[in-house]
Amino acid sequence: QTSRPRGVEMETMEALPMSSSREDDTETSQDNL
Repeated sequence: QTSRPRGVEMETMEALPMSSSREDDTETSQDNL
């Protein structure tokens, strides 16, 4: 049951722009520019 919510949170984080900004700092910076 722990693996289920964990995977969902991970996927949601990636889908969100805030979390994506952390991993894709370069890609997000270019878009902001």
